[in-house]
Amino acid sequence: MWSDVNPHWAVDNRHQTVWDTNIWCGLIGEKLLGSYFYEENLTARRYLTFLTNVLPLMLENYKYSKSNQ
Repeated sequence: MWSDVNPHWAVDNRHQTVWDTNIWCGLIGEKLLGSYFYEENLTARRYLTFLTNVLPLMLENYKYSKSNQ
């Protein structure tokens, strides 16, 4: 943090927050695709699983919902 009155004054802030959830979402045009929550650490294997198993279903649902408009 720093002071608005004295720009040379600063306080070292060592507080960190550990986040346990990652979220994936995409945009197609103006439509939000997703969101998909990773409850654990995001690893290459989990992301590959998402890309091969989950994302194709999301895209299929997007095509289906777009064709019904």
